[in-house]
Amino acid sequence: MSVITIFSIPKPFAGHIGLIQRNALASWRRLAPHVQVVLFGSDAGVAEAAAEFGARHVADFPANAYGTPLVSAAFQLATAHATTPFVMYANADMLFDDSLLAGVRSVAGLPRFLLSGRRWDCDITQSLVGADDAAWAAVFAQRAERGRLHGPAGMDFFVFPRSLAVRMPEFAVGRVGWDSWLVWKCRMEGIPVVDATGTVSAVHQNHDYSQLKLGYQHTRGPERDLNIRAAGGLSHLLTLREADRHLVAGRLVRPPWPQRIYALLGPNFLYQQALAFKRARA
Repeated sequence: MSVITIFSIPKPFAGHIGLIQRNALASWRRLAPHVQVVLFGSDAGVAEAAAEFGARHVADFPANAYGTPLVSAAFQLATAHATTPFVMYANADMLFDDSLLAGVRSVAGLPRFLLSGRRWDCDITQSLVGADDAAWAAVFAQRAERGRLHGPAGMDFFVFPRSLAVRMPEFAVGRVGWDSWLVWKCRMEGIPVVDATGTVSAVHQNHDYSQLKLGYQHTRGPERDLNIRAAGGLSHLLTLREADRHLVAGRLVRPPWPQRIYALLGPNFLYQQALAFKRARA
């Protein structure tokens, strides 16, 4: 029985990015029959990849003025059409193993939650499609030796109950802001934000950003500014540093010190303090 619907918005399946996206889909399919996969978008190769890996394909959905798909639309459509109790957004370059299912089961009793975790950045240049169990196990077992644990902003996946209806502004996918806004929104509404870094092995396959229109990095450019304005400004952007729960050995615990300070003080505290300091020096 499927437990979770994973949805994503892949880039065109070409070159290295095509290879690592196929690796990601292969890792998700290894979790069958517990997962269903939905791919959004009409870029080159998406329909073919969906057919190859047994995913549902939704070709047509809204984009912004630059032609970039709206991740907010994907969230709404995936939540509306999922038949599983839990839904998960994941970037199309992420690898997951059974620890993902274990993490979801550990929080399944909560009526509302947003679960995420910091990613491990790893260089992967070989195809893993069709790899045996030993090869897959090595990828996750060696992530600490061969990769780097990203900071608290490295949130490339979000799991939540299908019944959790969070209305998102119009956010472009692949640009900064929307993921941090989602953490802020849940904290403001009293929805537990669970940092599952210590439980879920989330491996990010490193890549460049040459596919972005206009040649901009995802951290700058006009679409970045649009996302931040849609979020309501920088004060509405949080990370896993502000998570108010940690998932450790199957149990929800309070964040460790000093991170607990951020959770206790609440959203926007540090930002407001920085503004006050700036005004005092003006």
